[in-house]
Amino acid sequence: MSFSRQYLLIIAVFFLSTGIGIADYQLNRPVFSGGGGHITGTQYQMRTVVIGQNMTPMKLSNATYATQANSGYVLMVSSNNAPEFNGTEDYYVASNLTVNPSEFNGASISEVLNQMPATYSDIDHQTTFGLALTGVGNANGQWQYSIDNGQTWIDIFTVSEDNALLLADDNQTRLRFKPDMDYMGGYPGDITFKIWDQYRGNSGDDNVNLQDDSWVYTVSKNSGILIGNVMAIPVAVPTMNIYGFLLLFGLMLYYSIKMMRSRTLIKHSIY
Repeated sequence: MSFSRQYLLIIAVFFLSTGIGIADYQLNRPVFSGGGGHITGTQYQMRTVVIGQNMTPMKLSNATYATQANSGYVLMVSSNNAPEFNGTEDYYVASNLTVNPSEFNGASISEVLNQMPATYSDIDHQTTFGLALTGVGNANGQWQYSIDNGQTWIDIFTVSEDNALLLADDNQTRLRFKPDMDYMGGYPGDITFKIWDQYRGNSGDDNVNLQDDSWVYTVSKNSGILIGNVMAIPVAVPTMNIYGFLLLFGLMLYYSIKMMRSRTLIKHSIY
């Protein structure tokens, strides 16, 4: 190999090595490795490790593995942290989910989330939240969602932990409960949800398997329940304007005069 080719090869290897050295590796799941590291309080301090043993959520919650990490192993934390939800399981959703026949456009996901302030959080900065629906009860009607600001609505039939529906807090995604025609109040049905941090997935994505390890840092561990606060559907009652009143008065006057004339004719015929 000539000197020039060797020189070019050395330069190429140098730049390639530099690129690898400054790369910001993103791990989608935690791993154990034999590399060095230490724990400061409750925070794991570690170096970037590419090769290791994949960690399952069960292992992550096992104290044995925390002990191993403290004795020389490195616990790799995903580049994203799961949101936390610490609210109760009963929530009445935004007031404009209430049936309004003249403008039944449901509630935005932002309005729904605003009904549960200070119950969810994320240590990652500038997190935009959403809901991952994992259960639906369509008693007395049908839950629906829209991802085009209410232009079209899609029925929510079946959702679960391994078949979740993602709804983002944005200016296009909305949720509503459409009651049956004979529904007159009471318990309308509910939706079970987890808090979603939008780190992966898009609004409207369905058939999402939240039980997969790759989703463990994207949704909250705890779940909550949305209950539609739906009022009874109002019954239409006809109203009467001045013209209707005059017409009714005229008809009553006409038939009253007619009845009086009939009685007068009957009296004359008798006498």
